Order: sequence, then C-alpha cells, then structure tokens
Amino acid sequence: MQMTNSPVVNRSARLLKRLPVQLAWLYGSILLGSMLLVLASAYWLNLRSLQQEEDRMVQTMGNLVSLAVGRSSQAGKHHLRRLVEALIRDNPQIESIYVVSHQGKVLAHSKQELRDLRIAPEQLRRLQAKARAGSASIQVVQEGEHWIKELVLPFRSGYERRFEGLLVMRLRVDDLVAKRVAVRQTILVVGLLIALSGLFMLLLISRRLARPLQNMAAQYSGLLENTPMHVAIYDREGRVLEVSDSFLREFPDHGPGTLKRDWLRIMPVSLAQAVEQDDRVVLEEGQFLAVEYEMPWHGRKRYYETRKFPVLLDENGRVEVMCAMFWDVTRIRRAQAQYELAQQALNAVREGIAITDTTGMIEQVNPSMGRLLGLDEAELLGSPLFDFMTDTLGEPIEEQCLQQIEVFQSWENEVQLKGRGGSLPAWASVSPVSSENGPGVDRYVFVFTDLSEKKKQERRVERLAYYDQLTGLPNRRLFDDRLRIRLSSARRHGKKLGLMLLDLDNFKNINDQMGHQAGDEVLCGVAERLRAALRTEDTVARLGGDEFVVILPVVERVQDVAVVADKLIETLAEPMEVAGHQIHIHASIGIVFYPDDSENTSELLQYADLSMYSAKQAGKNRYQFFSREMQEELHARVQLEQELRAAIERLEFIFHYQPKIDLGTGHVIGAEALIRWQHPERGLLYPGAFIDQAEKSGLIVPIMRQMMLGLKEDLVRFRHQFGPAFRLAVNVSPVEFAQKDFLYFIQQLSSEEGWAEDMVELEITENMIMEDVDEAVARMRELSEWGFSLAIDDFGTGFSSLNYLKRFPIDTLKIDQSFLRELPEERSDVAIVRAMIYMAERLGLEVVAEGVETVEQIRWLHEHGCRIVQGYYFSKPIAATELLESQEAISRLWKDALGFVS
Repeated sequence: MQMTNSPVVNRSARLLKRLPVQLAWLYGSILLGSMLLVLASAYWLNLRSLQQEEDRMVQTMGNLVSLAVGRSSQAGKHHLRRLVEALIRDNPQIESIYVVSHQGKVLAHSKQELRDLRIAPEQLRRLQAKARAGSASIQVVQEGEHWIKELVLPFRSGYERRFEGLLVMRLRVDDLVAKRVAVRQTILVVGLLIALSGLFMLLLISRRLARPLQNMAAQYSGLLENTPMHVAIYDREGRVLEVSDSFLREFPDHGPGTLKRDWLRIMPVSLAQAVEQDDRVVLEEGQFLAVEYEMPWHGRKRYYETRKFPVLLDENGRVEVMCAMFWDVTRIRRAQAQYELAQQALNAVREGIAITDTTGMIEQVNPSMGRLLGLDEAELLGSPLFDFMTDTLGEPIEEQCLQQIEVFQSWENEVQLKGRGGSLPAWASVSPVSSENGPGVDRYVFVFTDLSEKKKQERRVERLAYYDQLTGLPNRRLFDDRLRIRLSSARRHGKKLGLMLLDLDNFKNINDQMGHQAGDEVLCGVAERLRAALRTEDTVARLGGDEFVVILPVVERVQDVAVVADKLIETLAEPMEVAGHQIHIHASIGIVFYPDDSENTSELLQYADLSMYSAKQAGKNRYQFFSREMQEELHARVQLEQELRAAIERLEFIFHYQPKIDLGTGHVIGAEALIRWQHPERGLLYPGAFIDQAEKSGLIVPIMRQMMLGLKEDLVRFRHQFGPAFRLAVNVSPVEFAQKDFLYFIQQLSSEEGWAEDMVELEITENMIMEDVDEAVARMRELSEWGFSLAIDDFGTGFSSLNYLKRFPIDTLKIDQSFLRELPEERSDVAIVRAMIYMAERLGLEVVAEGVETVEQIRWLHEHGCRIVQGYYFSKPIAATELLESQEAISRLWKDALGFVS
C-alpha cells in the first residue's frame, strides 16, 4: 500500500499547499496593520507636540500680561494702557489686548480693539464665569485668511490675590497651523508608501513562502513513506488516521482506518495494558511520554523505544489526535547488554587489564589492574603503562614490546609490575585492536596475570622437588643439576673439580638405640656443620639416609681437598647434644676428581662410592682417594651385574637344601633352601660371590621370585619322603621384603594348587626388621595371619632389644653359628646360648641352632633343650635328589652323636 494513495495523506498535502497563501496573507495583514498603527501613533504624537508647543507659548505670554496687568492696576489706568501698548509693540504676533474689570468695565485696550471689539453680554458673562472659576480659556478661530487664538485669562490683586478682572488676548497663529498641515501631509505620504511597500512584501513573501511549504508537504509525505520509525497517528476514539510505511511492514493488517485495539491484540495482555495506560496519560493530560516496551515478536524478545505526544487540540485544549513514534532498539539493547556484560566481566576477572593507545598511554583499566599496582584508576588513566613495567631483571621493556607487536601482532612475557606496594611478578600478554576506520591498529589490550602465588607455589614445589625436607640441603635431583653445570664450567675453563661422598659411620646404631627422631636431629646437625665448614661456592647435598655429597668447583691441588676432608671430619667429630646425650659423629669420605678419575657424571659418583666404602673398610672416620684398583673392582661389579641379568634369563639359579634334624628322633623334619648359581664358565657359585651385587642392583627380587616359583615340585617330593610335618625355610632378602608387592606375591604363590602355607617358613634377619620396625611388624603379622611360619635368622648378631622381640609375631628363633663355635668350652657363649634357649622356651618359640659341626655341640644342645639343629656335622647344603636319600646317613650320624639314647 502506497502512502500517497492514503486519503489522509492527500488531505494533508492539500492543506499544506493552501497553507502558504493563507499564512502569507495573514502575515502581510499583521505587518500592514502594525505599520499603520505606528503611523497613526506618530501622527497623534506629532500633533500633540505642536499643540503643546502652542499652548505653552500662549500660556507664557498670557502669564506675562496678566502679571503686568496685576501690577499696573495698582498704579492707574495710564500705566496699564502704556503696558498694553508696549506688549503689542514688542510682540507683533499679538492681534489685540483688552482688560475688563470684574464688573465688566474695560480698563485698558489696544487701539485696534476700539474698532473691532465685539463682545456680546452673554459672552462677557461666560468669560467672567470662567475667570471666576480660576481657569484659562484658549480657542482657535479662523477670521478670513488668518487663524486667531483667543486667550481669556483671569488676573488677581497683588497682595490679597483676589479676583480683579479678565485679560482677553488675541494672537495670530498662522505659522503653527501651517506646521500642522505639513505634518498631516507628510504622514499621509509616508503611510501611502508604507502601504505600497507592504503590498509588495506581501506578494514577495507569499511567493517565497509557498515553495518551501509546498516542499514541506512533499517531505511530509516522503517522511511517512521512508522513515524507519514506526509512526501511528490516531484520535481519542482509537481510530488510526495515519501510519508510516515501516508501521505497515511491521503490522501489515493495521493501516489507516483500522482501530488501535486491533493491533494491541497481538501484544501480551500486560504490555497492551501498559500501552493503553500511557496513551491515556497523553490524551487526558497532554503530556509528552518517552517509554520503552519489551515485546515478544516472532519467537524472540524485541525492545521498542517509543515517543508519544499530542498533535491536535480542540478549542478547550483537550487532545483530539495523538502520535506514537516507536522504533526497534533490540540491537542497541543487546549491544548495551553485551557491553554491560563485557564491562562486568572486565571488572570481575582477576587478571589486570589495561587498554592503551599505540604509544602505551593508558585509556582504560579494570579494578584488578588497580589492585595489582596498588593505585587508583584516576592515577593510572593518561599515564604511560611502560612506567609501571620492567622485565624480570628490572630493565625497561617498552622498545622490545612495541617492536615485537609490530612484527608478530602479539607479545607475551614475564614482567615485573611496579606499583605503590613494590613490585610483583606477572605474565603479560598484549593484543592489538584494529581501528574501526581502517585496517590499522589504534589500541593495545594488555592482560596481566599475577604470578606471585604461582611463584610461591613454584618455590614450594622447587623446595619439595630440589631440596631435602629434613635438612634443607639440595637433594639428589638438584645435586645432579649443579654437578652438570659445574662440570661444564670446569670443562670450558680447563679446571679440576673435586667430588666428596660422605657417609656417617654407625648411624644406624643411633636410630636403633635413640630412635628415629634423634637420628633426624643428628642429620640436621650434620647438615648445619657441613654448610658452615664449606665455602659459599661449594655445594653440599644430601643424597639420602646418612649419605652426603660435596662439590668443590675449583681445585688447584689434591692436597687442598685433603685439607677440606680433614676439616669436615674434625668438625663432625665435635660433641653434639641429642636427646639429652652427648654423641660423637664420625664419617667416612670418598674423594674423586674431574677429569683425572673420570669425565662422566655417573662414573664420578660410582668411584666416589667405591672410595667411601674403601674408607669404611680401612677403619672408618677417614677419607680415601679413588684409585685404579677400585676402578677395576667397579668394572668387575658392572660385569657381574650384566652376568646376573643373563643368568635370570637362562634360569641358571638353583636351590641346595641343608636338612634340619630333630635331636629327639634323628629324623629330617625340614630344610633350609640356599641359593646357588650354576655359572656356565665358573661353575657352581655360592651366595657370597653374587648376593651383595644382586641386592645392590635390585636383581635379587626377580631371582628369588623365580626360584620360589620353582619350589613347588621339590616341596611335594620332600613331604612325600619325610612326612607332612616337613617344612622348608626360605631366606627373604631385605630388598625383597621392602618391596610394596611382596605380600601380594606371597599371597598369590600360596593360592596355587599343590601349595600350602604351612609348607614354607620365611626367614627374616634382625637388621631387616630394624630398618622400619612398625612397617616390618605389620607385614609379619599379615604373613602370620595367612598361615606362614616366620623365623628370625642369625639371632643375636643384630641390634634388636628384648622389648622389640616380644612384639615380633615369629614362630622360630635361629641361634647364629657364631655363638656355637666355642661350645661348650667358651663360658660366655654357653651363657648366651643357654639364655636364648630359656627365653625362647618362655616365649613359646621353637629354637634352631645353625652351624652345628661337632658331636660335643650336639650333645650340649640336646642336654640344654635345643631340639632342632642344622650344620655340616649332618650335611652340607645338597641338591634335592641327595636330600631325598639322606635320611639313612643322617640317622647313623645322629646315633653316633647321641648313641646313649638308643
């Protein structure tokens, strides 16, 4: 529907076309009337001015004559007459003068007056009446060609101010009247000119005003057609009179002629009520309203900003027609909401954000930025951001930052932010913002992440990762890193480096006798003494346990390192107060040199370890330099480890069994499984040749597990041969016992078919238990609950106390062979073994004496209640097949030793 076809629009256009002419005539009429009014006023004012001028002149002259008459009347008529003559002579405009007494008698007169005097009695009485009233009478009359002004003026006596008579004076006023005529003519001419010019202006204005108003009418039509705003004009009854094209596009069924309520129906009830309420305010109160409506439209929420105002009022001022203009501001509101959301997000983020121009001047910051710097927003705005930034070394960073942004369009780095509270580390990232007017960049957005807490956490993590938690010294990880750095520096400068490995002597005794807390105090004290005794450029680290290592980065002479080692030994040897006791600490030190002994890090540590063990073997509390003999020993150990790995793959390990004899019956009731290595080149090797290296390398675990898995067949044959009471004892390595999955392996082993828990007895050494008593006891209890028998091997050689012994869930106590060698001659050994047997009996434990080699030992043990023995007297460790056939030979030996029993 085109708006030009609308009858309302056509009517409006016609009205607008006639409006210029009507306005022009109205304007011209008002202008012409105003001009004429001005001329009339000027004429009246001019005439009044002339009249006042004449009256002032006449009044002045009359007053002079009257004054003269009043004074002369006292002197006589003669003088009065002479005065009148003098006035006429001196004032040619005076036509005539005569003086009449209050009785009507002529007192004085001009000569001409004698001829021309024409005063009727009635006129004289009228003049006398006016004179008695005390007012002057002035009138202008025309006599022939002349204009005469007649003045009748009373005069009074000099002293009593009593009415005396009348003064009648006639003046010729031809000049004044001429002036009045000239004024009238001038005003008439000017008025005519004004009228003509007014008509001309009226035509000109009408022509000039018509065209823009006609254009205005066309613009009004075009405005309704093309305006993006939705415009609706309607009357009090709600009839829609006019709408814009955009309104029709939004509401196609609600054009002119429809009712407002028709398009209100498409709105929600609450919104329609609000619209009606606002319309009533405009119609009833004539107010201008600016409101915003939220309206669901086509399934989405829309926002309309609305202006409502009255358009036409009746003669009583009541609104007849109103206009509603509204436009869709949804995008604006959404953009505003997004901006507010972005602003809230900007204010909420913990990172500091600063927006700058391309020179780095701050234009906007968020609150977090102020918190990071400890400054207010006002202090930051307009300031150079780079004044608050440096690199991690405190150097200016502006040039580097701006250059990298220009090249790579981004930049990020760790910086130091300098504020009121000092400096703090932060991670800075910068992104350029393109200009709205082109592809160029006009803003930079800096984002700063506070790294203070992260740095603290990193320091804590670094402390945990690189420092020993007990002593505060560098740990193995940090030591390795520093050693690599020191070695690199020594290699680069051609210097010699010294490495010292220090191990405390008999430290385990302190833990066993005084407890682990006392041991920790000793380690901390040792760390402090080492730090104090070394130079700042030296590094001391704790590798673990009671083992420390020292790096001497620059060594000029070997003797200098010996001096340092002596100093450390002396420093540690000074008494130390621990748990109320004074103790003396001793240490063994192994020393190696780079590059003399090796250029490899791991080899240097291995050589230092060899040197340290050499010092311990030499008597402890001393230092030992590395030698080539030690290197050969190390190579032998490395070679042995490689051979052990190959032996595991080739299943070269076997068990030999040493039988256990019941001294009461001479029967074999059990055996101890002892490992052997069937070496392909060196033959059968005993444990002393390889167990130490197997335990140090951790290979003992796969070796023993492989061997125990192969025990099943031998156990079945042993029980078949020796009876169901037969039990096989297996030694548990300390390394294997410490494994987290040891219990799981034993449990899985016992669950296999053909196995039974009572078939195996696990032998554990005292020292193994004392490494961690609580953990060891917990594991032993669990094994005991599963049905396994437990034995303490080599009892009496370790550092356990009777207090610990009663806590161990053991079944068997094995007396070490070192206590049996001198039996029964050595009295001390007799006392010790007797006490062990008695204690075991009271604790309900079975006693096994190992290492029995003589008949005397067997007889003594039998006499003192030791029931079970093993040793070379009966049999050395033998293969399984030999053990199965050994009972007869063992019985003969038993009878030889204890023949009186048979």
